[in-house]
Amino acid sequence: MVSRNLRLMVTSTLAAVLLLVTLFAACTPSQPAPAPAPAPAPAPAPYKWPNGFSVGSPSTTSAAYAAMAAWTAELENAVGVKARLVPEDNTQLQAQWLGKGEIDFMDQNETSMADIIAAINWRPEFQTRQGGPFELRRVGLRQPTWFVYFVAADTGIKTIKDIKPGLRMAQFTNNPHWAKALIALIGMKESDFKLIPYSSYPASVNAVKDGQADLSVVAPAASTAIQAEASKRGAVFLNLPTMAEDPAAIKRFSSLWAAPFGKVLSGAKSAIGVNTVQNSGGFWGTDKTSADLAYNILKWQDQNYAKFKDKTSETEYISMAFFRAYLDTAMVPTHPGAIKYMKEIGKWTPADDNRQKFNEWRLARYVEAYKKAIADADSKKIDVDPKNTAWLDLWKKYVDEVYKLPPFVIMSDSDIKDELAKIK
Repeated sequence: MVSRNLRLMVTSTLAAVLLLVTLFAACTPSQPAPAPAPAPAPAPAPYKWPNGFSVGSPSTTSAAYAAMAAWTAELENAVGVKARLVPEDNTQLQAQWLGKGEIDFMDQNETSMADIIAAINWRPEFQTRQGGPFELRRVGLRQPTWFVYFVAADTGIKTIKDIKPGLRMAQFTNNPHWAKALIALIGMKESDFKLIPYSSYPASVNAVKDGQADLSVVAPAASTAIQAEASKRGAVFLNLPTMAEDPAAIKRFSSLWAAPFGKVLSGAKSAIGVNTVQNSGGFWGTDKTSADLAYNILKWQDQNYAKFKDKTSETEYISMAFFRAYLDTAMVPTHPGAIKYMKEIGKWTPADDNRQKFNEWRLARYVEAYKKAIADADSKKIDVDPKNTAWLDLWKKYVDEVYKLPPFVIMSDSDIKDELAKIK
């Protein structure tokens, strides 16, 4: 009887507890069901590379051509895009092709490109109707180009201080500033030397090897430099002073050849370590180059450096480290696609923004001025021809007086700030 009553009491108590729980739940505000976990963002679609693109490059005998062929071959193997190289030593002609869209990219140092797009006064061959300034943009990695002055060893010259009047200088007519800048640096006059013109760069180098000249300038990584070093006459590569050692001489030099200096890192053995011109490299497109393509070329080069860095003597220097250094002295605008990648990896600075703004402004002014000068020439029946003095004088007037265009020279960050403050 007791156990039966106990069971009844337990059962009644449990029923009461369940009732209370039910009533409490009914009075408690209902809680929303937990939100489902967000679906993962879809992975971005892989970039679809074009079938191919064309690249204007220096001649097939150059170290630059070999380096370009090396990294583009790796790009083709990796993503399937075909890079068609168009070798041509006439840099002005190549620039015309790029400006008119007949090639997609161009491989050349920045100083040469700046001279071309400035249609610089002392380079009349750039001042053609088909040539002149256009909206050039730096896209990707490219090795620096060292240029070193050399003499035949049998001249007895060991340093630039040994250079005496009467020396025979080989002058590549496409780049006459090479000889002019050296003559200015050593404080002499052109009339002190015998300047021998050559229509091609290899010919101007081989002239020393073959005994037709005593001094020329060469890219030390080129086969012509190595051949000159091993020739019967031999070669002595001349060390140039630094700004700290002789600032007046360097300023005279830079007024004719606006290029930074650096020590040679590759090429002819006896040229290694020589202080000389180190032109900033450039893989160039235009403002019409696809931003996606520019972004992906630079990204691929940076992330796949290990695939091509050991392919030639020059490919080691097709690096982000050199690209970043170029930006510190850039005279030509950088492509927005390249800027996007540099920002992504944290290598674009406020100083770069200032430099980009100034470089875009300056180049746009040159483009506008050149169009106006040609229109003015046409209205005055002046033939736009680099052999026509009237046209050369008219363009010089537009540069110096009508537009007062600032030259393409290397500027510090503070110089850039000062120039930006003058722009209205």
